Amino acid sequence: MPPIYTNTFNYLIFMNLLKHKLGAAALILSASMISSCTEKNLYEGKNGDTPSLATYATTQDVQFAIQYKVSQGFAAGFDVYAENPVESFENGVLSLRTDIKPIAAGIAESGNFNLKKSIPGYVKELYAYSNSSFAPRLMHATIQNGTANFTTVDLNALDTTPRSRGTKTSSLITGFDIFTPNDASAPAHDGAASIPGEVMAAIDQEFPEGKDLTISNPSYIQDAVMEVLEETELWITPVITGCSSYNTLGYFCYDGPKSDLAGKKISELNERFIVQFPYANLAKNQMRKGGPLEDDKRYRIRYYDKAKGQLVDKFPKGTTIVWFLWIGLADDSGRWGGSPNQGEYYSWEDYQFYSHHEWNAEYWKSKELLAAYLKNNQSQFKDKYKNLSTEADIKALSPHTAYYSIKHNQQNYVFFSFDDQLRSEWWPDHDFNDMTFMISANPSAAIIPPVVIDKDPEPVTQTENRFGVLAYEDNWPGEGDYDLNDVVVKYNSETTYVYESASTYVSKTEDTFTLIHSGATFRNSFSIKYDIAPSKVRSVTVNGVSVTPRADGNGYVIDVCPDVLGVIKAFEFGQSHPYKIVTTFVDNALSQADFQSKAAPYNPYISHTAGVEVHLPMYLPTTSVDTSYFGTRSDCSDPSKGIYYVGKEDSKYPFALHLSGVTDFTIPTEKQIISLTFPRYDTWVKSGFQDATDWYVK
Repeated sequence: MPPIYTNTFNYLIFMNLLKHKLGAAALILSASMISSCTEKNLYEGKNGDTPSLATYATTQDVQFAIQYKVSQGFAAGFDVYAENPVESFENGVLSLRTDIKPIAAGIAESGNFNLKKSIPGYVKELYAYSNSSFAPRLMHATIQNGTANFTTVDLNALDTTPRSRGTKTSSLITGFDIFTPNDASAPAHDGAASIPGEVMAAIDQEFPEGKDLTISNPSYIQDAVMEVLEETELWITPVITGCSSYNTLGYFCYDGPKSDLAGKKISELNERFIVQFPYANLAKNQMRKGGPLEDDKRYRIRYYDKAKGQLVDKFPKGTTIVWFLWIGLADDSGRWGGSPNQGEYYSWEDYQFYSHHEWNAEYWKSKELLAAYLKNNQSQFKDKYKNLSTEADIKALSPHTAYYSIKHNQQNYVFFSFDDQLRSEWWPDHDFNDMTFMISANPSAAIIPPVVIDKDPEPVTQTENRFGVLAYEDNWPGEGDYDLNDVVVKYNSETTYVYESASTYVSKTEDTFTLIHSGATFRNSFSIKYDIAPSKVRSVTVNGVSVTPRADGNGYVIDVCPDVLGVIKAFEFGQSHPYKIVTTFVDNALSQADFQSKAAPYNPYISHTAGVEVHLPMYLPTTSVDTSYFGTRSDCSDPSKGIYYVGKEDSKYPFALHLSGVTDFTIPTEKQIISLTFPRYDTWVKSGFQDATDWYVK
């Protein structure tokens, strides 16, 4: 046996007795035993007990199965919650709760995420939230047999906005010459439409949810009034319909240049209004005939020939197309022709939006609106519109369309989008992504491309947060008092994933390990072993100071704190000493999939003597450990079988615990076994870790 067994272990026994405050007689007796016993009969020989295989894990490995339809090469980030994160969904605006944190996150590639993740064991249901316009905003899964199959949640069902519903004979459609199928069905599609993933990514980047386009890119806000330069055929493809209202999309054909429309009222035009999509919704289309709308199909747009009194396939040169969006004309039973939303200052006419801004209520009612706002005393109006002091300010809110094209592989993809809320109300976000459509022409030169977005999309990034508490007994390989308060560490880890060049990798981790308690007299150190090849690491800093990781086997070690008692006091509560570890990785060196088994809290351990390491159950030691300790005293490790840091079979207490998914932990009183502080702990252990999985949470 190495010399450390004689000198160090005599010291350990003595200090352990001192720690537990034994009486003087016990100290004298212990000293006598130490002096009279030989090194051999105290420390040599294995204990021979059958090892427990329990990991005491407070986590569960769950196979995430997320799948939705997008183009190849498109990626979207998402957060996962243990509870529904949606606080409200009103007037098309979604609010997230601030009292809960995500427990997982990731990036779905081409609409797929099929990876196993470690999450808190007490979680039974999962909610995946994405801010992408092309991904389902909210998905739900119940964990069954270790798998979470996510399905889309209909946010419209959560919308509490009052709606006024009507019938086909509503006054709203009176006075218009409207052409629509009698059964108000979705039209039959006319071939496939292909939108490259890179184009989708550009739209997602330029028109993110909740981003005010009037600030970020006002040049995109244009009237989507389309002039036909030569005889052509036209098709429309629904791209995004993430709206709360049951909207109707249509158009009319004006035989003349769009400049003729300036200053004219709709009532002055004698045009037939053509309903293209009576129920313009991809996610929940209830129309019975013609099938639901599909975002990978194109639908033919037809020109209304006044002379023939019918729709024809080709648009003649010189035609101008104006789009309209009428709000709330269909309900979820498939009826069409109802009344729109009602507002405090608005009538049904105000909810007819057009791609020609002069026909929108914010324009022609500007004087009335200005007077109303200046008169109104409600704080929400004053705060949001405190700079509205002229008619021009109000008129700036009158456009309801963005009109743009995206250039990809020498081809222009033409889009227009509607903002489907009154922009002069207090709630709109002006993000112009409520409804987006692609226009295709044959020949393509028949439509002049609007403002061109000709730049590569930025990489998609997503941050994942993991958090929990680590609690250690430092008497290993001895039994100890199992108050698990010798060293207590709270951790919070943020991992940044990046998607680019068709793959997702880890670019950075920001881990904060905070020492919050020490119920020990041993001068323990705190270190972390990472199961990541050092060659994949670009840099590491601890509290802003650059450090060089210590290579260890196939990974590396960061010695976070050499002396816990040097920074916090023993047996005192309410302390906090953080260590922020920022690690950057070589681009594309560490994949999202490969990282899942290597993520925080990594492999953290404490040590008070060279060769002595206390790790979580079944976690590997470093190469610096003294292997002769394994299988002695109360430890039943068997390195030949890959068994480490466990007690004997049926033992109730580990040497260390990882408490996943909590930010607060009631630290057990000194010498008070953990099951006294947490009475449901015993239920958890006796049930084979299946019941009372939230014993440390509540």
